[in-house]
Amino acid sequence: MVLAVAVFVFTLFLVIVQPRGLGIGWGATIGAVVALALGVVHVQNIPAVWDIVWNATLTFVGLIIISLLLDEAGFFHWAALHMARAGGGRGRRLFPLIILLGTLVAAFFANDGAALILTPIVLAMLVALGFSPVAALAFVMGTGFIADTTSLPLVISNLVNIVSADFFAIPFRRYAMVMVPVDIVAGLATFAMLWLYFRRDIPRTYDVSRLEAPATAIKDPLLFRLSWPVLALLLGSYFLAGRLRVPVSLLTGLAASILLLVAARVWRAGRGAVVPVARVLREAPWQIVVFSLGMYLVVYGLRDAGLTAWLARLLQGFAAPRGPVADRRVQSRHVSRRLWSARCRAHGMARATASRVRGPRAHDGDHRDRFCDRHPVGDHEQYADRTRGFACHPRCRCRSGGHARGDDLRQCGRL
Repeated sequence: MVLAVAVFVFTLFLVIVQPRGLGIGWGATIGAVVALALGVVHVQNIPAVWDIVWNATLTFVGLIIISLLLDEAGFFHWAALHMARAGGGRGRRLFPLIILLGTLVAAFFANDGAALILTPIVLAMLVALGFSPVAALAFVMGTGFIADTTSLPLVISNLVNIVSADFFAIPFRRYAMVMVPVDIVAGLATFAMLWLYFRRDIPRTYDVSRLEAPATAIKDPLLFRLSWPVLALLLGSYFLAGRLRVPVSLLTGLAASILLLVAARVWRAGRGAVVPVARVLREAPWQIVVFSLGMYLVVYGLRDAGLTAWLARLLQGFAAPRGPVADRRVQSRHVSRRLWSARCRAHGMARATASRVRGPRAHDGDHRDRFCDRHPVGDHEQYADRTRGFACHPRCRCRSGGHARGDDLRQCGRL
């Protein structure tokens, strides 16, 4: 475990400090190579890790390309100017409106897109309004903070959201139903703290006449008009993706491709193109592909070393109820697990292919029964199934490098 933690800390140093301008992709790659060389992870783990991160990574790249195209077309500048005019010259009305804009951009274009694209637009607008540096700092900090704290509502709002939803097979609709209320609470709490801290720095009034007309911010009218139906169809298709078994990266890539073709004016051989498509493609976060693979390989080493399982047990201990009522709940849950384990064995549900059953708490068709999941062999096989048979469960100490589907997992050390 010590070796795995050391490799992880070393990789974090390379990614955060970026010595001599080393990109995050190269830093994570170096960490992954070191982990492979020291035996923290193995070559056969690479396909399992890629299976976990590929959809999230490609979705993120597609969303950033869409964001960059819309930024070049003037979409976000147009939206910011409308918010500034809606403020009516009152600084304390403008502040929550900018926070609301950041929340919406973070929800639909990911937190990184909101922070990297919206922040310079807001700053330029504040300079045009003649805000002081102290007042501008309040708005810029608010835009940055809200982009992170409200990146919860949709699967696409954050790279980690996509990884988690893929790993646990959570449909887009189900995720949104649970997390949209959470995101609203997080947004309100963030706004309250920002307001308490910066309210004295926000000017009471500003001159709306100093703002340019929102229509002047639109640089590519065709791309701007087409972006609305494309984004609406993209959002609707996300809700259908779970039913159709279509990865969100495919839908995002299709939308990005349509906008790229329109921006490049391919039917005119590039004549009349306003948006620099080549620059947009160069600025796309391609390093995130190797970063995701490399960083998750390093984290996979922590899992193999047992650190993540230890942390999970620690957190479960903090979350465990206390007192006599808790004791009765534990006893009841223990009996229920034994009964359901017997039922699972009786019906052959220890097999990974039959583990996705409808129990008393089944959801959305692909939710695994929580009691059947507790059966050790079934739990082991489900883990091997989720990782496509390339990795052992953390409780397994057979060190064989992984299990294929159909193996007799009762022969493993701890089962």
